Amino acid sequence: MLETLFDTIDTVQIDGDDRLFCLRPLEADPALAASIAVIGLTQPLRLQARPDGLYRVVSGFHRLQAAHAAGLNSVPALIFDAAAETLEIFKWRLAEIAHSNPLPPLQVSHAIARLESGWSQSREDIIRTFFPLMRLAPSPKLYALYAPLHQLSLSLQRLLMQDALSLEIAVALAQRPASDQHCFHGVIQCLRLGKNRQREFWLLLTDLERIEKRPLTELMDKNPLAAILAEAVLTPTQKSDQLKSALMHLRYPTYSAAVDRYEKILRRAKLPPGIQLRPAPYFASDQFHLELSFRSARELRRRLRVLETMLEQGLIDEMTGLA
Repeated sequence: MLETLFDTIDTVQIDGDDRLFCLRPLEADPALAASIAVIGLTQPLRLQARPDGLYRVVSGFHRLQAAHAAGLNSVPALIFDAAAETLEIFKWRLAEIAHSNPLPPLQVSHAIARLESGWSQSREDIIRTFFPLMRLAPSPKLYALYAPLHQLSLSLQRLLMQDALSLEIAVALAQRPASDQHCFHGVIQCLRLGKNRQREFWLLLTDLERIEKRPLTELMDKNPLAAILAEAVLTPTQKSDQLKSALMHLRYPTYSAAVDRYEKILRRAKLPPGIQLRPAPYFASDQFHLELSFRSARELRRRLRVLETMLEQGLIDEMTGLA
């Protein structure tokens, strides 16, 4: 059982840059700082005394940051016994965070990095001993999935913490250079992509990387891709539609050309709303689907005359020739 001693500590004695026990990026919290300025710090920090006479934070990084912002010169703290092993304190910290729910993936990744670099824990020891403390199954697959996430840029880590970044893409980006991370973060922010749309654009872009043998940053600098993102008069939705269309033309040039020709045929046919003509998905077969809607025999005859005109003008032959 780890013992603590309650005391009031001057903030200058606390090394806020010692992040041994910190498991996520720190962000300013003005609301917390405003509250602390009025009522003080009601929940003590957890600190560990260091041999140099200073203290490192065990838990309460955001509270310390807010206390500084509120102008507090001292804070209440529970101090771990100086003889306590840091690894034992870290185990306590993991159990504290995961007392009711499994640790989120990003915090798991930071924990793995701390255990490997700070205490030279092996992959097997982390999975067997520390994953249960984090309320995780002792699974090598989870280790492989979560371990790289701490290598994400701070901006992407924030998105992941906010559940605004697909975990699948976060794992892929964490193993990419900073330039690629910055590039795709810019796409997400500019287009305001939800997680499903992120996957859609990531798949197109990584496919193009492979086909063109060009890195992501070069692809996104390519016109018209960069021009679409920079267009000031377009809404995020309009930019998304245009960028997807441009990527589809690059990724599937034959299919995109067929779509363009098909749309031109439909414009020439001037179909009324009551006639719907659809090709097979991706023009994978020569079958087309026709749907008619009408409210009277007279209206049906008008619909049929439109189709007869298309036949006479050779538009149906052009359409079926696309498949």
